[in-house]
Amino acid sequence: MAICFARKGIIGWAAALGGTVILALALSAAITLRPSIHSYDRASTGKGAQPLSIHYFGTSTLALVRDGEALVIDGFFSRPSLVKLAQPLRPDTGRIEGALDGAGIQKVSAVLVGHSHYDHALDAASVARTYGGEVWGTYATARIAAAEGFQHSRVLMPSVPEIAGGAVVTPFSLRHSPGGRAMGDVARAFTVPARVGDYRFGRGLGFHIHSGDCRIMVVPSAGLPEQDLSGLRSDVVFLAIGQLGLQDTDYIRRYWDSVVVASGAKWVLPTHWDDFTRSLDRSLVPLPYAVDRIDKAIAALSMLAGDGIEIVMPVSGAAMDLPPLRQCSG
Repeated sequence: MAICFARKGIIGWAAALGGTVILALALSAAITLRPSIHSYDRASTGKGAQPLSIHYFGTSTLALVRDGEALVIDGFFSRPSLVKLAQPLRPDTGRIEGALDGAGIQKVSAVLVGHSHYDHALDAASVARTYGGEVWGTYATARIAAAEGFQHSRVLMPSVPEIAGGAVVTPFSLRHSPGGRAMGDVARAFTVPARVGDYRFGRGLGFHIHSGDCRIMVVPSAGLPEQDLSGLRSDVVFLAIGQLGLQDTDYIRRYWDSVVVASGAKWVLPTHWDDFTRSLDRSLVPLPYAVDRIDKAIAALSMLAGDGIEIVMPVSGAAMDLPPLRQCSG
């Protein structure tokens, strides 16, 4: 009888251990299994002269450089790891300077912030303080900048153009992608360092940028615009696809039609698809399947694009060579 009980104990212990191992393997797979981007067309780099050069830094972060001066969108370079996300956050100035200096950017005319979640707004004030310019966005974004002691913010009004670095920037109202967390407004008592959940959405903006006769639309979140964009004709759209692969086909079509079709753009570069807990000294990889399905998003967008619109993945590390921008004057 004692032997029988002992055997049962060993079997129970082994079963428990096996369950723990299986759970650990499942969790490991959930955070490591990801879609591949190797089969997708990618933007090329380093070819012919363009009056306006564009650098991509993952998420929805871009730098549009003309005559040595950059217009930065979001400017999220710190990219804290999962471990650091459990702690109050501060901008990582070393990572910010490493990214911008590495791209040869020494002067910034403005930092345009799409909304006030940490993966858009965390670094904006630090970028502007170090490289010049103002922080442009919503009242929530200005509140975050003020908490960092930076007072040079401009609150943008939808459809009201502003000028930065010779470019005309027209903001438009933009919802967050469905299922967003930390919605609502940033607290008036917001202080830095702050928890991830303290960086609340606020209000969403997209941007139409007219530099020379180059026309670029930046959509920092995969939410539907709250206004008609047909008056903002564009050559290229940088289109956020974060969480888009989790939506139904009707939503994806409405998103495509309200942005890409409305703008008339013939080139689309998906953004906000990468794992932003990885630093920029590593290659950009998609978020795990357990978090997002960019493979489904890109498949759906490719069907909608047909043969008339090019969809290419943006690349980091160098200015991208985009054919539509070769044809526009600086």
